Amino acid sequence: MNKEIETKLRIDSLAMHILLSAIEGNFDVWRENYDLLDINDLIWINSGIHNFVGSQQHFNYEGVKDLIDIVLNRVPELDIIELGCWKGHLAKRLLSEFTNKEVNTYVGYDINYPAIDQSVVNDSRYITIKMTDWFYNYELDSDILISCHTLEHMNEAQIKKMMITINESSLKYLIFELPFNYKGLWNGGNNSHILKLNSEEFVKIMEEYGFKLFTIIDTTRETREKIYNQWLFGLERIR
Repeated sequence: MNKEIETKLRIDSLAMHILLSAIEGNFDVWRENYDLLDINDLIWINSGIHNFVGSQQHFNYEGVKDLIDIVLNRVPELDIIELGCWKGHLAKRLLSEFTNKEVNTYVGYDINYPAIDQSVVNDSRYITIKMTDWFYNYELDSDILISCHTLEHMNEAQIKKMMITINESSLKYLIFELPFNYKGLWNGGNNSHILKLNSEEFVKIMEEYGFKLFTIIDTTRETREKIYNQWLFGLERIR
């Protein structure tokens, strides 16, 4: 058998194994084999588990809104990009909050095609992009990038590639929400989280690629079952 075909069949089999395991709530295979997957594998897996898992979009709305208010005091009109928009719940709330003069456009990116097809947003400023490539290969012509609980599903190398693209773009502000515990240590859990950095390492990477922290908000939330430690980072361009 042709080696290229053999490799493709092996990866397809692996993607199927990951999908079936994830549906059963086991993400060990996903984490262990993440680096072997390409963007098409991840699109297929994420779309496949869509109907079997709960909400895949988490965000602290008040925290994100507060950071956008800070940015609007500096940039009176914003074009927004959101990485990991899912069905658009964050976009819907923000667009209902801010006028057309404050937010001109809002572009949501996601690899979960069924979620985009089920968008809850009805606003002419909102458009979605079904990703067919890694995020760092897109031209990011906007003022601010928001991404809540998405970056932890990428590895460190992908974060750095993304920051190279961001540094070369027109983006001036970044709003990122990630799970770190109260000591700033990684709080990934037994799920599809890939990134393994503490908060200091994460902020250092941001600085290396031209962005500094202007505020940080503890957005920890508690349920009956668990305490979810998470932080919201507001970053601004320094070069």
